[in-house]
Amino acid sequence: MESFEYLLLKANAFRRFLADELEHTWKYCDSKKYMTWERYFTELLGDLTVQKYGFHYSKKKLNPFFRNETYKKQVEGQLTDVVHEIP
Repeated sequence: MESFEYLLLKANAFRRFLADELEHTWKYCDSKKYMTWERYFTELLGDLTVQKYGFHYSKKKLNPFFRNETYKKQVEGQLTDVVHEIP
């Protein structure tokens, strides 16, 4: 797991727009522009929220879009998967 933004992007609302970016981030994340994958995912999430849903993602305050039950369950499911992978 790379970052909180990565978890948000893996939910159905965004994953459908990211055919390859989440699985093969190394192909898209230019190390000259982004010091970390987290920064890449933050910018990607910011761009997609504006383009597809009409609001800008902010790390400072989570938009209500991300707080609906369906979205929360998708993120929680990813966390459960991570816990099961830990030996």
